[in-house]
Amino acid sequence: MGTRTEVDLSEFEELVAALRGAMPKAAHGALLGAAAIPVGEIKLRMAAAKHGRRYGDHIASAPGEAPAIDIGELAGSVRVLGGAHSPIEAWVEFGSDVPHAVYTEMGTSRMAPRPWLVSTTMEMEVRRAINRAFAQSLRALLRRFGGQ
Repeated sequence: MGTRTEVDLSEFEELVAALRGAMPKAAHGALLGAAAIPVGEIKLRMAAAKHGRRYGDHIASAPGEAPAIDIGELAGSVRVLGGAHSPIEAWVEFGSDVPHAVYTEMGTSRMAPRPWLVSTTMEMEVRRAINRAFAQSLRALLRRFGGQ
């Protein structure tokens, strides 16, 4: 013995089409929100105690440490630099546009690297936090669509 239930899928097709149309912009917004995580972590690492040379009241970073904050130009410049979305992808770029940012990150012939960007953003716990924030934003979008 059995019974059969049928569902009209046309309603779901409209919902999926609406969701597909909203997804790129929502993904970009979710990434913008999630970008606050590495930006904040970078600034915290720059503000942390340093172990390099002392110059008056200032203690510089040691090789391998995030740069120490002196006048705050680099730390103050860390932000979302840009981003975009299309029907198939969304991205944001964050970092700094001050000229010496790359020199502190990579080092020079006269200074060892003071990594602050790549090492922070590649750290697994930071990446997990970005993924959690991104997923939370998209779940909220799905709840909004489910409530229609």
